[in-house]
Amino acid sequence: MKIELHLHTNRYSGCAKNSPEEMLDRLVELHYQAVFLTEHDAVWPGDELENLQRHWPQLRIFPGLELTLHNFRGFGHLLILGATEPEFLDIVDPGEALARARQKDYPTILAHPYRWEGAADMLEKGYYPDAIECSTPNVFPEQAILAQVKAGEFRMPVVNSGDAHGVDFLGRYWIETAESIESPAQMRQILLEGSYDNCSAE
Repeated sequence: MKIELHLHTNRYSGCAKNSPEEMLDRLVELHYQAVFLTEHDAVWPGDELENLQRHWPQLRIFPGLELTLHNFRGFGHLLILGATEPEFLDIVDPGEALARARQKDYPTILAHPYRWEGAADMLEKGYYPDAIECSTPNVFPEQAILAQVKAGEFRMPVVNSGDAHGVDFLGRYWIETAESIESPAQMRQILLEGSYDNCSAE
């Protein structure tokens, strides 16, 4: 199953270039089978997600969130896959974010940890998500290497993703699984077990 773990649309992320419709059409063209919609500090309402799923039945469309967590050096981004609850948007502490996500069995991924100052702060404070994002179109190769080294140090999985802010980001980095994903909890188990492949067209 070809999966995009990290995708933004201009419906809820001001930095995204394309609409949900354009992004989903492109995913279908590129033969993805599942996607997590991870908007910046916003969650998708359930009725809107259901409407998208009706119009793109060939894709499994899951909700998600990219939560900004500020720290004394800057900020970091935590992907919480599956999240639809607005209560997540009020969280400012990484430990609380991880605890609440684990209560729901939502996968957590530290996004682009070496892209800017403070992005890996939660690791330095001893807060460990389920996985670390490695290669994306938004990071330099040396930043991806740093992520791999840190993941090896803490024995954490690494994942590739599109970190897609437009249709041109898609089809460059993704993961693939042997089994179909039916829920965020299943995705979490697959990440923790490492039963997936990181893929790249570059």
